[in-house]
Order: sequence, then structure tokens, then C-alpha cells
Amino acid sequence: MGPLVAATALRIWLLATGSVTFNADEAVVALMARHILRGETPAFFYGQSYMGSLDAYLVAGGFALLGESVTTVRVVQSLLFALIMVVTYALALRLADPIGASAAAWLMAVPPVVVSLYTTATLGGYNEVLLLGTLCLLLGHYVAHEHRDRLWMWAT
Repeated sequence: MGPLVAATALRIWLLATGSVTFNADEAVVALMARHILRGETPAFFYGQSYMGSLDAYLVAGGFALLGESVTTVRVVQSLLFALIMVVTYALALRLADPIGASAAAWLMAVPPVVVSLYTTATLGGYNEVLLLGTLCLLLGHYVAHEHRDRLWMWAT
């Protein structure tokens, strides 16, 4: 619980002090989210044919709940980062012991500057990739160690 509180306090401080500037990538995600709320269904980040639009759909959900603002974009990113921390803790708990899991959570809670930036502002799906990648590791470990005799589980 301590690492999650520390990470939340860091995010609040970053947002309150204006330490993370609003940039063009965030503006595009916010614009896509606005368009999603108006009925569009983009599959890719505007102007590209390789990066998906999951971030924009998540921000659109935030806009629907909290209104359209830069703060809402940052709140969505902060919630994603909180999920990343929970999943990282769960993965570390499976791989190590409670002390190791706690250490992993603390390392995530007070990250280097670049990680703080990329997980506070929306810069190309960084949070989503971290979350989905960590979930894949967690689920892969679960299947490999608790269901290795059930081949059908590897398909999920």
C-alpha cells in the first residue's frame, strides 16, 4: 500500500506543479478521444499505420466520466500506472518473496525521471504496453508453473 500511496503523491505533485508539459502527442490522443465520443472508431493513431488507438479509447472513457481536459488525460495515465504497479507487485510476488515484491513496487513507485514522464503524460501507448507486457509475463508464469499439463491454456 505504501508504494501506491507514494506513486499517487508523486503524480499529484507532478500535476499540481505543472512539471509535465502538454505536448503534441497528447493533443492528438485527446483529439482522437473527442472524436471517439462523437462516434468515430479509429484503429490506429492518427497519421500512422502501426500504433494502435487503445490509449485514445481509454482517454475517451475518462472524458465521458470527468469531462474533456488535460487533467483527465493525466488522470487516465495515472490510473494505468497504478494498475501497472499492482500487476508488477503480483508478478514479483510470484517470482520472489514478499520482500522482493515490495522492493519491486517501491522501484516502480519512485521511478527515474523518464519513466515518470512517460507514465504521467500519454506518449505513444507507453502505459498500455507496460501493463499488457507485465500481464503477459504474469499469466505466462501462471500457465507455465501451475497448468503446464493443460495445453489448451497456452492458447489463451
